[in-house]
Amino acid sequence: MDAESTDLIGFGLHSHLRALERLWLLYRAPHRFREWLERQSAVRQSAQAVMLILHVLPHMTWATCAIAYGQWPVSIRESPPDPYDFNFACGIAVGIVAGILIGFAFGIVAGIDVRIAVRIADGIALGIALGIAYGIAYGIAFGFDAGTAFGIAAGIALGIAFGIASGIASGILGGIAGGIAFEIAGGIAVGIALGIAVGNALGVTFGIAFGISLGIAFGIAVTRFYYLAPHLAFFWPKPHASWYRWHPVAWDQLCSIPFPRFDLLLTNYFELNPVEAEAEIERLISTYPSQRSSALRARCRVVARKSGKVAGLGEFVNLVSHLPRRDQRFRAQVPELEVAEVVLAITDLQDTLVKFPANMPAYRLRQAELVCEAIISFRDRIAEFAEPLASEFRTAAEHWLKLASGQLDDARHAGEREPFSQVFRAGDPVQGEKAEAFIPRQHIIQELAGLILATNGCPGILLYARRRMGKSTCLQNLMGFIPMNIVIVFLNLQDPAKCTSLSLFCEQLTEAIRKKLMIDDFRMPSVFSGRNDLVECSRFLDDANLRIGQSNRKLLIALDEFESLDTKLGQRDEAGRPLIPEDLLALFRTSIQSHRNLIWLFSGSHGIAELKHAKWPSYLISVRTVELDRFTLEETSQLLTDPLAHSQLFKGTPNRPTFPPEFWGTDGLRRLHEAADGWPHLVVLLAETCVNLVNLQNAASVTDELFLDVRRKAIVSGDNVMIQLLKNESEIPGEWDFLLGFRDHDVLPAPENIGIRKSLLRRSLVTLEDNQVRLRVPLMHQWIRERSELLD
Repeated sequence: MDAESTDLIGFGLHSHLRALERLWLLYRAPHRFREWLERQSAVRQSAQAVMLILHVLPHMTWATCAIAYGQWPVSIRESPPDPYDFNFACGIAVGIVAGILIGFAFGIVAGIDVRIAVRIADGIALGIALGIAYGIAYGIAFGFDAGTAFGIAAGIALGIAFGIASGIASGILGGIAGGIAFEIAGGIAVGIALGIAVGNALGVTFGIAFGISLGIAFGIAVTRFYYLAPHLAFFWPKPHASWYRWHPVAWDQLCSIPFPRFDLLLTNYFELNPVEAEAEIERLISTYPSQRSSALRARCRVVARKSGKVAGLGEFVNLVSHLPRRDQRFRAQVPELEVAEVVLAITDLQDTLVKFPANMPAYRLRQAELVCEAIISFRDRIAEFAEPLASEFRTAAEHWLKLASGQLDDARHAGEREPFSQVFRAGDPVQGEKAEAFIPRQHIIQELAGLILATNGCPGILLYARRRMGKSTCLQNLMGFIPMNIVIVFLNLQDPAKCTSLSLFCEQLTEAIRKKLMIDDFRMPSVFSGRNDLVECSRFLDDANLRIGQSNRKLLIALDEFESLDTKLGQRDEAGRPLIPEDLLALFRTSIQSHRNLIWLFSGSHGIAELKHAKWPSYLISVRTVELDRFTLEETSQLLTDPLAHSQLFKGTPNRPTFPPEFWGTDGLRRLHEAADGWPHLVVLLAETCVNLVNLQNAASVTDELFLDVRRKAIVSGDNVMIQLLKNESEIPGEWDFLLGFRDHDVLPAPENIGIRKSLLRRSLVTLEDNQVRLRVPLMHQWIRERSELLD
């Protein structure tokens, strides 16, 4: 026997019970009854209809006999009925039952051939209306006669059959609530019209009874109005959430009237059984239009109660997203506001406080104050909303305010500690008169001072270092570390205003010397504009050397980024002449050899041998090279712990900003130094990022986890420096490609190209051991692995 056969109705006690079960299903959930029928073949559908008739006939027979027994006694004509009489009440009840059963039979017979499920549903609607009308008509008929009662029942049957039966079938089964309302209205109109017509024919009294009976019967039958009495029992003397499964809405899907305070019953059901209650609320919202408003109100209550129990303000963001949106019932009293939007505004403020705190504790304090102010405003304005939003969310807002107040207290305590001063600035030369971290390179200063103060005059100095090693900072802060009788003139030759042409260079050089020496009667050249520029400049240097010697001083002329001159040597003007002639180098050589009171210092990131457009070594043959290398661990430690010790702004002031070693974390000084391999710019870059993140996260020190974030942020903010040091200075073909091999390897075999090998070593990027090459700077290695692909 197949599974479909076991679901069919036949003969016997079990089949009879199954038939009654199917009729009960048809009453409370017609769509499920329809699904059961549609699973059968057409022949079986007809057979099942006949079987349902056979099983309902006995009940219809005894109900009809009961009505007949109670309706025809002579005493009915003699006196009006007593509404408290037991027989009167039983007569109405039996009439209702019989009418329903007759309706079942009518619908089944009418629907045997086509659309059985829909026709049977029509029959149920008709049966309910007919049965109730028949019972009410029976009661009214006590005041008239049996013919009137029969006429009432017949008229009601006609009206209901025409109007409400088809409306229930098409509207409920089709899921169109508007169709139901339209058909119901039509049924009432036709029923009343028929009542009036029959009343005119049989008598005014009969017509009045017919109209009253039709209206009452129709309203009760279609709306399930008779459920209101048991519904009230669910609230007396208090809501009985544990009874919910027995409520008509839980098992009858055709309750078309909203039940008062039903949302409160659903909310209490949630308190008792949250999982099942939330599923039931969702079912009502999705599939039960007549109860949707109550379910939406219940959902608001549930969200408010859940949000009123959260442990932190950030937890109710997801809860608020479940609130109903743009429902007019919840916006009628406050047209410009909507609960979800108002609460989400609070969560945005909270998000800003938690996820994106400000650098300064004062700002974080203000943000916490804004959260409290928003909650207080919400609590005060919620009274303007419709219920249940007002009462439920006001209670929740009190809970939120307690959490926000605790958060505000924490922010106030955090604000008692001042943020760490940001004195580290990576990128620009440090200016000693400002509050910027600076560490004098004592061994370099001593070596430079020894050459400058040489008894027989300085032979000229080449201060060599790779980019971002701190050459410019060292030059600009020499003044505080050499004798006062040494006057320094500093020219940065990367400035186009100083090195675009020979005339411009000579003009800038002589003007800077005159201003520095403050001697107004210098014999200044007339105008640097032609072939005599070098001659005029040489005469000016002769005069300067004489004048400064007479005042027992010396003049240090520091030309920073001097390799820019070599670039101009290789460029031509419109006439094909170099922008800077090689004769300028002859001027340098002559001055170095003859002007003992003038000291020439060339500073750059290229060695003499790297310059291409002139024979620099022959012109600067007597120049001494001083190489500026990385920070030592001691220098890094001094810079990080007492960065303003040599600042002119804090000179002689003990209350300068300092950083204890504990600030940098356990062995943090060494960790930071090794990550940058002492490369000065990278040391300062890491230190700057550390201070920023510590202040941002309101931390007390640089933890291991925080330092990982520091490294990730440093390679992003230092992107341009890494590109310059690693890629742009890779001038030999294949040099950059070799560096890219470190994306996937920690160690690589030494490149076969000797030029590449020498270049990498000269640029201080790698170490070479046992013919194996390793990147010296871990931070550079991290950048190649994580950021170099952006350049592909």
